[in-house]
Amino acid sequence: KHLPHYPIIQVHWEIIYASMVPYKRTVGIERNKLPKNVPFQDISLNQKTNFNPLLYECDIHKLKIIQDTVTVKLTRNNHLQNLLHEVIKNDYLYDLITKRSLRFQENIKKDINFNEKNSNELILNDKILTILNELKILYHDDIHKQMGYPLQLSNICAILLYCGKSCN
Repeated sequence: KHLPHYPIIQVHWEIIYASMVPYKRTVGIERNKLPKNVPFQDISLNQKTNFNPLLYECDIHKLKIIQDTVTVKLTRNNHLQNLLHEVIKNDYLYDLITKRSLRFQENIKKDINFNEKNSNELILNDKILTILNELKILYHDDIHKQMGYPLQLSNICAILLYCGKSCN
């Protein structure tokens, strides 16, 4: 009552708290069953996925194949294609392939239809660009799933290239 600006009082609240989470509610970050490679499946871009009403939730492998098919269809004009085009254009193709398949770079560029001026022509073939297999493994990882799939393939690729490859 005796304050001159009674209705217009600024209050600064500072709340300090601590909490305990039971161990069974925490998310483990260990990867016990991380596969070394993903089997290659050649998926045509013109191939349509058919709706199957008898596909149960327990058919995880089928769901991942369908999701990868949809992802392959969407990767024709996206950030992942542009990112990989930029990496190849700057002569870091060897970061996208395995050391075992390190053959003449011109042959590899011809196989993936690399055009220096147009990134939309780049073919994302995971048999040649083996980093795509690593991206799929990390994308379908349990930790990424528990977080609600916050990163797209291009984000994971950028992080992987920045942290673990020589093109950073």
